[in-house]
Amino acid sequence: MQQHPTGTRILAIQHADCENLGYFETVLRQLKIPFDYLDVSSGETFPLTLNNYTHLIVLGGFMSAYQEREYPWLRYECDLIEYALEREIGIVGICLGAQLIAKVLGASVQKGDRGSEIGWYDVVLTPDAQQDPLLKEFPHQFKALQWHGDTFDLPEKAVRLASSSKYENQAFRYGDRVWGLQFHLEVTEEIIQRWLVNHNQRHPVPQQIPPYPIQKATSKNLSEFQTMADRFIEQFIAVTTPVSQSS
Repeated sequence: MQQHPTGTRILAIQHADCENLGYFETVLRQLKIPFDYLDVSSGETFPLTLNNYTHLIVLGGFMSAYQEREYPWLRYECDLIEYALEREIGIVGICLGAQLIAKVLGASVQKGDRGSEIGWYDVVLTPDAQQDPLLKEFPHQFKALQWHGDTFDLPEKAVRLASSSKYENQAFRYGDRVWGLQFHLEVTEEIIQRWLVNHNQRHPVPQQIPPYPIQKATSKNLSEFQTMADRFIEQFIAVTTPVSQSS
């Protein structure tokens, strides 16, 4: 792995204790790229100038992008994303993060009409993904860890990069510096186990998730998924770092 260009620094927006950078932390440390967390759900705020941050990763969460009344800090977060878009810094959104980016870009986010995707699902790349600098080396079809009940429309001028049988917008690129992923490329085995426990504690028995099938699929699929995460983050940094920093 290459070392990072001098001055590269990532801000990760966090919405819940159990939703962090996960395996991305491992990749960033190997690349020697510093990163910080901004936990907007706890009331933390940050100047919209973003100071010295060169990249933004917007993580997942159990809330919905349209629940601004219940979670007023979502308005602040959307302002922060909008400013990052205006500055043309590199942005990645994961699950809720992808939905928030889509919302800021003018697309609709809503409860999925085909039910939730929770567990490992097949995701298929679109022809446009073959030319995408971050996804072009992914397998044409792969198992991805999903954990969502909402979906979003494709923003105007965005390029769809991946779909599943339930929801066609699984990944998109906007311009040449912004990516949204509906699936959770950042997961580790520990994160998945924590989500299973948290979900089943919050829901009555009929809505609980049997852990064994997901645990078994995780053992089978996680290693290849994390190899894809390596490529994704390395390429994200490489193609979105300003020339003045990478030279």
